[in-house]
Amino acid sequence: MIKTWEKFKESISGWELVGKDMGPNYGEQKLPTTLTSDETSLIEGSDGIFYSMDDYIELYNQTLKKMTLDPKLRSFNKSNLETLLQIGGHKD
Repeated sequence: MIKTWEKFKESISGWELVGKDMGPNYGEQKLPTTLTSDETSLIEGSDGIFYSMDDYIELYNQTLKKMTLDPKLRSFNKSNLETLLQIGGHKD
C-alpha cells in the first residue's frame, strides 16, 4: 500500500529513475541530431546518382585510363565530381 504522495508519484511516472525534475509532461526533452551533412561522405552528381568516396575514386581511375587528368581532381568534392561527369566519366 502506498502511504505518501511522493511514493505515489514515483509509482506512476517513473520519476524515481530520472529525478524530480522530469516527468510525463516534461517539455524540454530534445532529440539530438545524430548525423549532419558535414559528416556524410555522399555527394549527389548531376546525373542524380549519389557517389561515395569509393565510387568517386573508381570513377576517377576509370576516367584516368581514358585520358590524362589534372591531379587536382583527386580530391572528393562536388566540383571535381561534376568535372569528371562532364568529361565523360560515368558510374558503371
